[in-house]
Amino acid sequence: MSKINFLKINRFVMILLFIFLNKQVFSEWINSSGKYYIDRNISISEACQNALVKSKNNALRKALGERITSQQLEVCTDNSQKNECELYRNTFNFLDGGLITDISDEKESIIEDFPQKYCLVSLRANIKKFQTKPDFNYTINVNLNNKSIINEGDEISISGEVNKNSYLTILGWYPDLNKDYYYKIYPNKYTNSISFKGSFIIPDIHKNKYKIFAQLPKDFKKKEAYEFWIVIASKIKLDILEKQKISELNKRLFELGRSNWEIRRLGYKIVRN
Repeated sequence: MSKINFLKINRFVMILLFIFLNKQVFSEWINSSGKYYIDRNISISEACQNALVKSKNNALRKALGERITSQQLEVCTDNSQKNECELYRNTFNFLDGGLITDISDEKESIIEDFPQKYCLVSLRANIKKFQTKPDFNYTINVNLNNKSIINEGDEISISGEVNKNSYLTILGWYPDLNKDYYYKIYPNKYTNSISFKGSFIIPDIHKNKYKIFAQLPKDFKKKEAYEFWIVIASKIKLDILEKQKISELNKRLFELGRSNWEIRRLGYKIVRN
């Protein structure tokens, strides 16, 4: 074998090794578990949902360290349903270093631990580490133009400001309807997706001839429900389906690069009149 051919093969092997190591560094399957105690104030189903969220957060900590960011939601600051609100707040916990893109081998068990019992959820989580850091000079501020408790039928709007040219995407998360999907709110058939910088109001009744009203899900038996708006500012246009699976959106955000987007979350509770 000639020296030139040997060098070509050696370089090719090094490239393959680099690609393989990059995949190992930026994507990792983590075994994790989380538990939540059951008492007279929380059902088995609610305890297991909380245990699932804890298991996911524990997986993130294992892969990325303790840099966990807790999403503060005004709707949870003064609320009688603290267990349910804690579940939603913890669902929005994230780590600046990466996110979960897939879950497998999820198992739920009820464990007796006298005098109480708890729900234990074990799983494997595929965690992808962001290959770029956040742009610390890129920020968005968003506010709900309502109180955190809204009567059914009331208008809903948000306002805010973004400091760099951005495309705005707003998604609704309705956990009582479907916990695994987001639903597109903006842009919509009344508006176009444009890049802009500065302040905004959604919906802007002076520019767009539509309004958004609070409404409980059809055939919903409870008298109240939590809803959330996920507001994403991105430097690159992000096309979203009308019904977007959350895990698929996470993968797309990963591919977009952490320095190219910022995300904020707003929550409120709808109460039936």
